[in-house]
Amino acid sequence: MFKIVSQPMKRLQLKDMRITKRFQDAVIKHLKANNMLEVGLALMKQATYPCTEEMKEKLEKYDDQLGRAIENGKRKCRKLCTGEIPYSKAFATLRDTRRLWLLTLKKKVGQSISNTTIRRLSKKLRIYNTMSYDIQDIKANMKKAEKEYRALNRQTALSQRNSLNEELAVANAIALNSDKEKILKRIIYDEQVREQSRITKRIFPKRNQAERRVDRVLYLEENVWKETTTPRGVAKACREDTESKYKETKSTPLMQAPFHSLMGNFAETKFSEKYRENKCNLPPNAPKWTTKMMEKVKIDSNIPRLPIPMSPDEIKSVWKIVKEHKAASPSGRYNGVYKALCLNSQLLQILTISMNLSQSRG
Repeated sequence: MFKIVSQPMKRLQLKDMRITKRFQDAVIKHLKANNMLEVGLALMKQATYPCTEEMKEKLEKYDDQLGRAIENGKRKCRKLCTGEIPYSKAFATLRDTRRLWLLTLKKKVGQSISNTTIRRLSKKLRIYNTMSYDIQDIKANMKKAEKEYRALNRQTALSQRNSLNEELAVANAIALNSDKEKILKRIIYDEQVREQSRITKRIFPKRNQAERRVDRVLYLEENVWKETTTPRGVAKACREDTESKYKETKSTPLMQAPFHSLMGNFAETKFSEKYRENKCNLPPNAPKWTTKMMEKVKIDSNIPRLPIPMSPDEIKSVWKIVKEHKAASPSGRYNGVYKALCLNSQLLQILTISMNLSQSRG
């Protein structure tokens, strides 16, 4: 039974440049079909700050289209675990040959087997009229295919793995403009580390840890440390300690009156908007240090709203230093997506337009 893998399963990793290339090709195809480069250049000329409602809709549509292109690229490089991964065409051929003779045998003995499946495999393997064979010949052919499959698997598994590592090293060396031998050594070393980890896990299986119990607790009461061992006392001491940690923010200046009632929890009030735009001030009775700190929040009217657009090289340098496997935004796109886009000149140009539009036009 094949394993059905959920759509968000992530396979895009920069260490495998074959997958990265597949992702880039899929994104480029989608973007070219929608003329994203021409549309982005036109929006850079037309968009102003503040944006009109019509322009906001165009910018949102442009970003949505870029998001759909990225999702389409991620679908193209997702990993489908089919239960048996063929190392080469020879493995796949012998695997399908075994299956063809097995299905033919089952059909011969009266089981319900699809004729379409048998015909499809026969055409693929160029083994025709399998149903005309008698049962003895079918069993002999199936046994032969099984024997060849096991022999090939036993003799060439290591060489096929080496050829796969060689292919990965060549792809990474071309994409990263690096030395193939160094990359190959790194791939082999990583495999050895993983194998040692697997051996350790097999020898020392993970044990089910029993639930930990707290039998005694030290707590501070009137500047004196005391000990309790009763269940009620332990629970009370743990609760008070937890509450004190989570309620520390209540004593900060931003949570005191009158500041908190004016600004709200998330600076969502009308007063906060006017304050950021330097149209009003805090009350005279506001704490001194809170007033000094909030002066930094105001928008300086002397600073131009539109920043200098970033160049493709600047954006590439920004994404180069960030870690790959970290979330980058609430949209669900992780940093590896942007790092993969930066490795292609066409995609880097479109990414530059998108980021400049969001930073300068809002």
